[in-house]
Amino acid sequence: MPGSARLHAFGSRGALQSTSTGGAKFDGALADLARHAGQARPDHLLADLRAMAPGARFRRSASGAPLVLVDAVTRGDPLALKAALESLGLERSAVFANDVSGWMPVQQLDAATLRSEVHAIRAALSRTRAGAVTSQG
Repeated sequence: MPGSARLHAFGSRGALQSTSTGGAKFDGALADLARHAGQARPDHLLADLRAMAPGARFRRSASGAPLVLVDAVTRGDPLALKAALESLGLERSAVFANDVSGWMPVQQLDAATLRSEVHAIRAALSRTRAGAVTSQG
């Protein structure tokens, strides 16, 4: 019906997150997710998390806990960052330059920002690439 569509915005920091040391390390998508993840319904957990952060990638751990794919950045030793995040439950981690990527338990997002090794942490958003256009003659 015309005029009935709702605009949904996601990916912003709350007032407390913006002024806190840890919350300022989040990108908008993770800030919003960390703030609202507790509202996800247990029987629709991944669907609700995807609705909160549509571009983020989610899956469940072997124990059933929700995981989000993240990229974390350090200004120090990336191996120390990797170890710090793995101590919080990061799975399938990979290091590239000063970045560490992997599957972080959603309930550990706030704890990750409190680690001194973390300079910034963002959702590893999916990207789509358009295929090559060919001309037909």
